[in-house]
Amino acid sequence: MIVRQAYIRFYFDKDDEEWRKKVTGTVFIFVVASSLIIISLAYPLKGLVTGTLFKGAAPESLFVLMLAWLPAQMISNVGMTHLQIRMKSYLYVGINFFNFLLIIGLNLTLVYIYRMGITGIYATNIAASGLVAIGFSLYFIRWSGLIASLGLFMELVKFGAPYLPAAF
Repeated sequence: MIVRQAYIRFYFDKDDEEWRKKVTGTVFIFVVASSLIIISLAYPLKGLVTGTLFKGAAPESLFVLMLAWLPAQMISNVGMTHLQIRMKSYLYVGINFFNFLLIIGLNLTLVYIYRMGITGIYATNIAASGLVAIGFSLYFIRWSGLIASLGLFMELVKFGAPYLPAAF
């Protein structure tokens, strides 16, 4: 939510394609870096987190799967926001529909046929988000060249900071 609002706000600051590529590249790098930082901080605490939050009812592997899902979902969210601001409605609907069909198909396969339970649901979400994230990552790298700006990054953080409490 925070990244989405900042991305939309700064994307339209200038009517210049190079500026928009710089905003997109900066947001993409920020999302990838922040998700990797979150994973690197949370992974060593997996035992403590699962023991405290789930009282032993869920194995650590589910927490690890959730951490694996995080960067894929964050990249997918930025990609979908990019389609919205570029007014690519058909592509937006098509990707959402593909994602929906993939989730239904994989959930039926992993949960119903292979009886994987909650692990199958997590695996389904990782696979669906992962495929979409790979597609968007390749697109962002090709389109924006991953041009980034530290000054722009700082402005994005300043803009998004007041939204942080709403994220929790």
